[in-house]
Amino acid sequence: MRRELPEPVERYLQSGLSLIDQRRGLVETLREQAQVAYMHSLLDTLVAKVAGKSDFRIEGEHHRQELADAVFTTAWAKMAKRRVEAAIRDFAVSGFGGVFVSPYGPRRLPPEDATWLGETAEPFGHVRRFSMPLADARQIYGNQWPDLTDLEETLDFVEVHLQHTGELYHVCLTGERTVVEQWEAYPYEARWLFGTERPRTDAYWATGLPVGVVELCQEWLDAERFLAEAVKFRAKRSRLAQLNTSALTDMDTPEVLSQSYRLIPASADVPIIRPLDEVSLADIHLATELSERKISAVSGVSLFDQNLLPDTKTATEAMYYAQLGSARSQFLLEQVRQWMNGIAQDLRHWLVRLPDERVPFLRVMVGEAEETYGPHRHVRDALEGMRVTLLGAGWEDVLSRQQKAQALLQLAVALPNAFDIDKVIQYYLHSLGFDAREFLMVVQPPAR
Repeated sequence: MRRELPEPVERYLQSGLSLIDQRRGLVETLREQAQVAYMHSLLDTLVAKVAGKSDFRIEGEHHRQELADAVFTTAWAKMAKRRVEAAIRDFAVSGFGGVFVSPYGPRRLPPEDATWLGETAEPFGHVRRFSMPLADARQIYGNQWPDLTDLEETLDFVEVHLQHTGELYHVCLTGERTVVEQWEAYPYEARWLFGTERPRTDAYWATGLPVGVVELCQEWLDAERFLAEAVKFRAKRSRLAQLNTSALTDMDTPEVLSQSYRLIPASADVPIIRPLDEVSLADIHLATELSERKISAVSGVSLFDQNLLPDTKTATEAMYYAQLGSARSQFLLEQVRQWMNGIAQDLRHWLVRLPDERVPFLRVMVGEAEETYGPHRHVRDALEGMRVTLLGAGWEDVLSRQQKAQALLQLAVALPNAFDIDKVIQYYLHSLGFDAREFLMVVQPPAR
């Protein structure tokens, strides 16, 4: 049966699609700029830094913690990890990126096909455009297209979600527009990362598109390219010399000079020979380092993160720079950590409430035993009642926690009466990536 959208939802759908179309040209340009070799490497480093290693803490019934940890970590890696990393890259390139736990699992909200509704400070919904083959659409939504016969034909859809009412609609745009499915009081919201607000003087201000890392770095990337072209130009001129042949007394001089220079004629008011400019390596080095430092400052990715060592005079100075985290970097880490923690909690809640027939197939190892989950065995057996918290979201998080855990361990050893040393050791081993249960001795109760 055909269902029409309520009038407010129809307006949100139309305005959302209009915004997506307005932004498409700028987003495509930013994607091209992000493919420049240096920027591509910088974005890879940024993703690894803030989300390269996800470390979760599972709390709840003690006898289920190890099983729940294995099940959730496997589900995260299979269903969420790549989408989260792609969304962070979207955020860096286009100024925003997001993930939404839909009724059919986590979905990325790409800038080319999605937008938020409302203000970036407090979005109240989103619009997402997506497509799929007819065969997949029938499997998900039922046979709502009896007149179509080509199973490979691609159908276009749009998803509209309003957080304040919980309404969620999937609408087919191919042919006569149809609401193919809707949900009431849907409990999850789109999780967004937003960049810097675009100034009103910007030509693209009306699109509402925030400013991402690529745009912030663009001025300095242009300077790098200008420098490279200047180096090439000066390198071509470095063996050039002007020769005033009218002032020569020895006609063999040009032949001798041509062994060292490429000669060009000169006017009579110059000396007999005048070498042209040569490339200054010191100037090139200074300009390149300045550009790299500016890019590092605005992106939050340090030169050490990129394996580029700045000029330092001592090993102590180098170590200081390596350990120094910028305010920009710490802000990004905290922003991503909170964002990923929300996605993790949504994913656990969604997994526990899945119908039996839609439970994804998961194979996990717990100790020496292999456990499998799927339609035959629900993941709620492992995850229901458990609490999932993101401890660390990236490699910088991991290194920082290791240093703090080591300092805590040293303090606990110095003041044994003030700390629970077993818990401190467990925390320290966990920060190193080890399961404390494999190493700590279990004290047996005395025999009676």
